[in-house]
Amino acid sequence: MELSQLSLRILTTLITRLKVRAKEENISVNTLVTAMIETGLNDGGISAEFGRLKAEPAIALANIHRKLCDPWRTGNIVPLSEAEIKFLADGTREHMDNIALAGSYYNNIYQLAINPETITGADDYRSLLAFCIRYYISDMNERMQFAKTQCPENIAPSTLHIKAGDLVFTISVTGTEFNRFASTDERRPPLFSMQCKGNSFEATLDWDVFTALVRLLDAFRKEEAYESRSGAAARLIRNGATQNEWWLLLGKLQLRVDSKTLDALASEIDELVNGTWSATFAQLIILYGEG
Repeated sequence: MELSQLSLRILTTLITRLKVRAKEENISVNTLVTAMIETGLNDGGISAEFGRLKAEPAIALANIHRKLCDPWRTGNIVPLSEAEIKFLADGTREHMDNIALAGSYYNNIYQLAINPETITGADDYRSLLAFCIRYYISDMNERMQFAKTQCPENIAPSTLHIKAGDLVFTISVTGTEFNRFASTDERRPPLFSMQCKGNSFEATLDWDVFTALVRLLDAFRKEEAYESRSGAAARLIRNGATQNEWWLLLGKLQLRVDSKTLDALASEIDELVNGTWSATFAQLIILYGEG
């Protein structure tokens, strides 16, 4: 554990008392003060626990993830403490305050973050976890390490193809069965990749683009605003004054698509993440986060 130095200005009488007690207990003043501070911080109920969670966010996220993971889809989770709920809500709110997101899905998550008393179940907690991972673990390499250590061992390898108009999306995920027999150092995270092919191009897209596309197309299906994300990951913009043609922006990829293609793509993606591939999607999103 990394040590640091803190200078304090306190009464000389307290310094004397510390020295006397340290001598009586045959320990250093530094050891005594450290123990007394830790005891005091731990003896403060919710505030004390919340302070511990914020001080070691990666450990806190790992513990919360284990409670919420439910790899066998039993619907049973270990209840979160009030401090853990506050930790999730605080991280989600901080993250969402610093990125440009729009659409009912993002708005609903933000409302949960500012009003955690409205949370109704495990799915809400998982949604908060997905966003606050990005706040507490901002470094990509550290998030990969988190995914490596936390991933369940029953994620099956999968390759899926989605065709909409002239576009073909191929989604691949490596499985985690290997981890059942691997040491801690040998464990492998599930790796996600997505290819998009058209008549004259092929592009590789990442997890951030995919999750943004999922939310974007959900907003499109609900006939919401044309942008579910105001940023680089995924945007949908009408092509001039036409009613049936759009620009679909996925990362640096720009696609001109018609409404029929978007309808087909939205239906296929919805069936994927809420049906045939829902368990895998649910596990990946609380490993890698979104937003």
